[in-house]
Amino acid sequence: IGIVAFFYYQDYAAFGRNNSELRRYIVPTYFVSSASKYLNEHYLQTPMEYQQLGLDAKNASRNPNTKP
Repeated sequence: IGIVAFFYYQDYAAFGRNNSELRRYIVPTYFVSSASKYLNEHYLQTPMEYQQLGLDAKNASRNPNTKP
């Protein structure tokens, strides 16, 4: 394995550089942390209530013949 890695290191390094998300998939703790994050977001947290913004905003009337 060491001999193959020695001769093809540049190919593996380029592959690792171009596919940075692959490093996360290789690590076994990525699955555990992703599963815990999913469970926390979908089942354990209470959803946020929506707030309406800009209720006091008004549309200023403009003269259509002039440029802004």
